Amino acid sequence: MRNIAEVLYFDGQQASVLQEQKGWSVDGVDFKVRLDAAAKAWDPKGMVKTPKAS
Repeated sequence: MRNIAEVLYFDGQQASVLQEQKGWSVDGVDFKVRLDAAAKAWDPKGMVKTPKAS
């Protein structure tokens, strides 16, 4: 089976970046998570669009 999509990561960094800071806007600890990635469709003929669930 051929790959129809590929996920690419910025600078090869496949793990998410987690930042924490005390007291950004609440009395506690805030966390911010970021994952720098992009997806590329190589063969869109193999993809299927399904209707939105109601």
